[in-house]
Amino acid sequence: MAEIQSGIYMWRNKITGRVLVGQTCDFKSRKAKYLSALRKGTYGNKHFQRSWTKHGEDAFEMIILEHLYNIAFLTGFEQAYVDYYRTLPGGVYNEVGPVDCPRRGAIVSEETKLKLSKINLGKKQSDDTKRKKSVAAKGKIISDAQKQQISLRHKGKTVSLETRQKLSAAFKGKPGHAQSEEAKIKIGNGNRGRKASAETKKKLSEAHVGQKNEHRFRSIERFDSATGEAVQYESIAAAARSGFSASKIGEACRSESHRYRGFLWYFLSEAAAA
Repeated sequence: MAEIQSGIYMWRNKITGRVLVGQTCDFKSRKAKYLSALRKGTYGNKHFQRSWTKHGEDAFEMIILEHLYNIAFLTGFEQAYVDYYRTLPGGVYNEVGPVDCPRRGAIVSEETKLKLSKINLGKKQSDDTKRKKSVAAKGKIISDAQKQQISLRHKGKTVSLETRQKLSAAFKGKPGHAQSEEAKIKIGNGNRGRKASAETKKKLSEAHVGQKNEHRFRSIERFDSATGEAVQYESIAAAARSGFSASKIGEACRSESHRYRGFLWYFLSEAAAA
């Protein structure tokens, strides 16, 4: 019977005792790929590559730790060996995270972040890439713990005036996004029962000081440029009862684009002029 070629192996530095643990379905071909990349200086694990370059090929040996017939067990066994050798004096070349996601938990320096930012500055994703990302994210459920982490990361952050102006310019003239009935119900349920803090109430009050509210009682018109249909309402509040946001209608009526949810919105006196 032929020897099983799948299992767990390690590369051991005979000088320092440090090891790199890995898994494979074919020990022979895996070793050949390692040697090819390491000799060219292109192996992905930079720590291991630097050590190989420094000490030389003769300082390393590949050792088979475990033959596994069932490849479903490979990741579990690899993780166990990494955890074991990490506790030994020599340590491991493997990265800090779990073997199925080795970069998880890695600390990125500010210098590296700046370099990555410069590299990606101005890059635009193709429509195909955007579509693939959208498909991949569809149906994913974010856990409460993840929501909390996202919230903490953004807490205290303020969007600069320049950024707000850029976002406004980017969306100007684009039709509004129509939410499904299911989305509206979810948003409604999520906000039901929430009470604004005294601080929030104070900020809202200060933001509206000096603002005039006569526009709330002005008649408005909703115009569908695709069909030519025009619907008139006695007030913004009346239009909002048809499933629209009163604040968004008001913003649309006062904006240059007049667009919200795919319609053009005007105060009735302006609609006649338009």
